[in-house]
Amino acid sequence: MPMSKDKALIAVTVPKEFKAQLEQMAKQEKRSLSNYISIILEEHVKQKKTQNEFFGAIFQQNDNE
Repeated sequence: MPMSKDKALIAVTVPKEFKAQLEQMAKQEKRSLSNYISIILEEHVKQKKTQNEFFGAIFQQNDNE
């Protein structure tokens, strides 16, 4: 299947045991391994961005006091 132009390919090397665990989790959610990993990464980035915005606001507030 051709990849859409708004997507990028990332190759990642992980231990076989870890891959097997990810495959099982993806299967439980009825997703492909690639889609499952993509969703996990997207959620992680959103969480980090929210944390950074939260802590950035706190540090900025403390600097203004």
